[in-house]
Amino acid sequence: MGHYKMASRADYDKVGDRLVPKGIWQEIFGDEDEHVGVQNLTVSVEKVKREADGGVTALSNNRKNISIEPSGKLKLGLFLSCNDHREIDRSKLEDQTAAERVSEILESEWQASWDASLTLFDELLAKLIAGA
Repeated sequence: MGHYKMASRADYDKVGDRLVPKGIWQEIFGDEDEHVGVQNLTVSVEKVKREADGGVTALSNNRKNISIEPSGKLKLGLFLSCNDHREIDRSKLEDQTAAERVSEILESEWQASWDASLTLFDELLAKLIAGA
């Protein structure tokens, strides 16, 4: 997780406008005295198998939950977080406790997850601000 300061008010607004287009909200709340803005947005990403009928089947219970919201610390800042959620299959623990398995996952995968989150945040913000 981290706080990111935007270079300008235009960049700050662009992020929210790209993530949650305001058109539909302004149609519903069309009063000029009302402001529409993103307070919190969480996107969940998981590996799936695509079915022929257009459906999807999750390949595991592991997923990334990426959240973005206004920063409580920085003016014109955004707070981004990524929860790299891992589900523990208790039936496969053998002689390990769930806590031992969690500790093992943290030790072996935390740094890679951290690095991937930083790369994700940088790429996401660059795309949102550049309009790509």
